[in-house]
Amino acid sequence: MVMAALAILYGLYAGTLYLFQGQMLYPTQYISAPEVARLPDEHSELIPVRIAAGEVETWLLKPLNGATRYPVLIHTHGNGDVIDALPSLFRWPRDRGWGVLLVEYPGYGRSAGQPGEALIREVVQKAYDQLAAREDVLREQIVGYDWSLGGGAICTLVGERPLAGLILRSSFTGLAEFAHRHAVPAFLLHDRYDNLSAVRRYRGPVAIFHGEQDSTIPYRMGQALAEAAGVELHTWPCGHNACPGDEDIFWSAVQPLLDRVTQATESR
Repeated sequence: MVMAALAILYGLYAGTLYLFQGQMLYPTQYISAPEVARLPDEHSELIPVRIAAGEVETWLLKPLNGATRYPVLIHTHGNGDVIDALPSLFRWPRDRGWGVLLVEYPGYGRSAGQPGEALIREVVQKAYDQLAAREDVLREQIVGYDWSLGGGAICTLVGERPLAGLILRSSFTGLAEFAHRHAVPAFLLHDRYDNLSAVRRYRGPVAIFHGEQDSTIPYRMGQALAEAAGVELHTWPCGHNACPGDEDIFWSAVQPLLDRVTQATESR
């Protein structure tokens, strides 16, 4: 009798997670954005990506040092963000001649569609293709940079599009591990985002950052990603959000990878 009751309770628990995993992973119902896009400055450009459901926004933040051809960071954000809130975080690379492409997710902000791994993959790859086709972009110097859930999005480029570098910040190994963490079988997942396998396949320069006190995405996931990449894990005594808390500290730690990317291209 007790075992039957426990089985029913577990079935209800697993069924609830299965039905609501989309809302848990992509909580768009709690995220607001302005009705009209407000680009941060005159050096920024809205570039739509067209999908079957309509348009998804990307914002190209061009360098602030007057560069006419420039390398670009293509950025994929966390599941609780929209691109409208992000431009101020990129003053450091823009001042130093880098552009930044902020990629929105389907169903976020003013963008059409519903978020999910397959459609996010399509958007990120189309955004990359549009970026690489521009005359003002140094296509050999496009670097992927994520935060949190964005690790799954940016890693969809690995093996599909050339990346000159990969920066993973507070990212995760894959969603299957979260399923196991919540005592449900991984086959119930709609999306998987196998970042660990992508990092193992990637052959370019990698920098990985993770807070030691991260309770959202466990620190051990950052350790596993760094081990898979064969690099030292950059870490600070902080949690998931605003880690390390000072963006200049973060970008100073990223600078060696960016320098390596630009120097490698210049030496060809």
